[in-house]
Amino acid sequence: MSKVWRRLQRVGKTAYKFDFTIKVHTVTLECVSGWTPNQVSILWVRRGRKVRTEVTSWTTMPGKDTQGVVHWQALEATMTLYMDTNSTKQKFDEKFWTLVVENVGPDGRHKALATKRINMGEFADPSLLPHESKQKYRMKPVARKVHLTELAVTFISKFERQGPAIDDDMRSVTSEMSAMTFGGFEDGYMSENEYEFENEANKEENEQIMKEIAAIGADFRQLSSFNEEPAAGTASSPSGGGCLARNSSNENNNNKQSNGVTSHQEMLIAWSRKETSGYKDISIEDLTDSWADGAAFCAIIYKYCPDLIKMSQLKDPYSNVKQATKAAVSLGLSPSIDPLDFHKGRLDELSILTFVDQLYQQFKTETP
Repeated sequence: MSKVWRRLQRVGKTAYKFDFTIKVHTVTLECVSGWTPNQVSILWVRRGRKVRTEVTSWTTMPGKDTQGVVHWQALEATMTLYMDTNSTKQKFDEKFWTLVVENVGPDGRHKALATKRINMGEFADPSLLPHESKQKYRMKPVARKVHLTELAVTFISKFERQGPAIDDDMRSVTSEMSAMTFGGFEDGYMSENEYEFENEANKEENEQIMKEIAAIGADFRQLSSFNEEPAAGTASSPSGGGCLARNSSNENNNNKQSNGVTSHQEMLIAWSRKETSGYKDISIEDLTDSWADGAAFCAIIYKYCPDLIKMSQLKDPYSNVKQATKAAVSLGLSPSIDPLDFHKGRLDELSILTFVDQLYQQFKTETP
C-alpha cells in the first residue's frame, strides 16, 4: 500500500536524477570510560539501499582516553528527487537517508553507535554546476557506550537529467538494488532489520501514509458523475485522423450526487467495455486482470487519438503500458500506473482505477 501511495503522490510531478557524494571529513566520538570502538565504518542507508565506507581505525585524542576522531573517503549514490513544478514553492519532496556511525567488532559484525536522518532534498540543485554544502551535525547516540557523536561532512550534488515522474528510466539505480557494499566486504553485515532506528523511521512513514489516505478517503468517495451512463456511439476500432481530444477537463457535475466508489467502478468498467468492444482480444470485466496486458489502455487512447498509439505494435505488458502512459503524458495527463508493475504481474486496482478515470475524464465529452 505504501508503495502505491508514494507513486500516486508523484502524479503530475517532475523527476530529477542526481549523483550525490558525501565527503566525510571527521567524526568525533565520546565514549564511556574504559571502552573504545574496535574499528569504525559509516553506513548511508534508506530502507534496503545502503552504501558503506571501508572499515577504518579509531584514533584517540591526545590526553583524552574517551574521545577520538576518524576520517573517511567519500560515499556516492545516485537518487531521484521529485518536485511539483506547478507549485509556487518549487521545493523538492522530502527524501530521508540515514547516516550511521558503526562499530565493527573482531568478528566483522557492524553495530550502530549513532545516527542522523538527513533530507537529501535540501542539498539538491538542478543547475548544470555541482552544488556543495558543508554541514556539521550532532548525531543521536543509539549505543549506551557512546555519549556524544559529531559529524562534519560536505554534500555534493550533480544534476544529471530530468523527466516525467512516471518514467522508469528516471528511477535511481539504488532503487532497484537491495544493498550496495563497498571496500570489499561481502559478509558480516547486520541486517537493516536489526537497526531499531530504521524500523522506527519506516513505522513513522507508514503511519503518516495511512493518515493521508484516510484524510482523502471522503473526498475520493464524493467524486461526482459516478452513476452517469456513457453516451451512445460506435464501439468499433477507429481509423485515421489526428488526436481529437486534447482538453483534459476535470469538471464535476454538481447537480448529481455520488453513489460511492463501487458505483464509480461499475461505471468505469461499463464505459471501458463500450470503448473497447471492437477488439476481440479485449474483454473488460474488472479493474485488475482485464488490464493485465495493457492493450485496453492503448485501445481507449487509440479510439480518440490514433496518431499517438500504434495498435499494430502491441507486444508484451511492459511495452503496451509504456506506450499508453507516454501517450497519456502527451495529452497532459499524469498516469498513476507503472509499466514495471505490469511486467512483474503486480496489478494494483487503485492505480488502474485512477488511470482509467483519467482517461474517462479526458474523453467523456469527445466524439471519435
